[in-house]
Amino acid sequence: MILGVGTDILKKDRLSILMDNMDDPFFQRIYTSDELKEAMETQDQFHYLCGRFASKEAIFKTFKVGGDRIHLKEIEILKNEWGGPEVNLYGAAKEEADRKGIGSIEVSISHETEYVVAYAIAVGNMSIEI
Repeated sequence: MILGVGTDILKKDRLSILMDNMDDPFFQRIYTSDELKEAMETQDQFHYLCGRFASKEAIFKTFKVGGDRIHLKEIEILKNEWGGPEVNLYGAAKEEADRKGIGSIEVSISHETEYVVAYAIAVGNMSIEI
């Protein structure tokens, strides 16, 4: 069962001004250490970080909560074994997901020259009785 949906579009220029200084507090506030490590291992760090930022915003919207209850760093998106995005939740994000019965969050990321768009679906825990 779908419990929430979210989408986000990001004009990449918003992050391009920060890319010259990876020590900027923005990166430590938004991305987990594993996300930053994975970004450094990719050929296009800018592309990776823009996609993750838009995804975090889309995922946040699936929770349907106000402003600062969940921090974007509590939402982690790493590559799965096939290279696709896999969502991990921590802290208040994990607590909110558990409270709402969210079992998983699926995300899709698409890039264009100037924009990145992300779409997220919060899927409810499913129990099947036979």
